[in-house]
Amino acid sequence: MNDVDIFAEFLTMKYERDIKPSELALAANTSERITYDWMHNKHIPDKYLDSIASYFKDGFFTYAVVCYKYNYPFIDFRKRYRSDSLSMILACVKEAHESDLAFTDLEEILSQVEDDDTVRYSRDVKEVTESAAISFIISIQLGYERHMTPKLVMIEGRK
Repeated sequence: MNDVDIFAEFLTMKYERDIKPSELALAANTSERITYDWMHNKHIPDKYLDSIASYFKDGFFTYAVVCYKYNYPFIDFRKRYRSDSLSMILACVKEAHESDLAFTDLEEILSQVEDDDTVRYSRDVKEVTESAAISFIISIQLGYERHMTPKLVMIEGRK
């Protein structure tokens, strides 16, 4: 679908969590034999991705699935940050700070009569996008830790 290597993202989660074929089969509501075929072919059919993400409740993998399915830009945060809640909150704070600086810079760029600083503009928009993405991941992960689905988190947040 896009530049997300969803199988590689799955393998990272699999090795970090030591996921067994029987657990994967349970998550996907299929047989272990089918899951062995996935590993051999290095491909998980798209129709199983949501149930796998939902079952294992991994914020990074859920984010990868969303980016994969909807062709959103994918940023590999696993290479930058650990997945425990405290590290994710600190990452969110860091990214938010960088985003705030980017917004200030964008305000300056956009207030100029002649805007020809495409590189600076692009860098700032990238920072804002990264901040939004890491915020999405941490909100999903924190919800999972309290046994709340992303949908439930959004509904509760409106009250």
